[in-house]
Amino acid sequence: LVSFDPVAVDAVGVRLLTLKRKEYFGEDIPFPNLTHHVIYADVKYKLGVSDLKRIDLVKIGWEEGSLI
Repeated sequence: LVSFDPVAVDAVGVRLLTLKRKEYFGEDIPFPNLTHHVIYADVKYKLGVSDLKRIDLVKIGWEEGSLI
């Protein structure tokens, strides 16, 4: 992942980890409060964007096995 927005990178990374965990465990197992820093960085400190709907994800390369 490459970005000028570190919060966006963290948000996409959390999403990737969530999807990978779901793929591995076969069910959605939430993170135990490890992802609050991403929301705080966006909402409280205005350091970047954590809303995946507002992040423009550009995929380059192969799509096979891609989680997003």
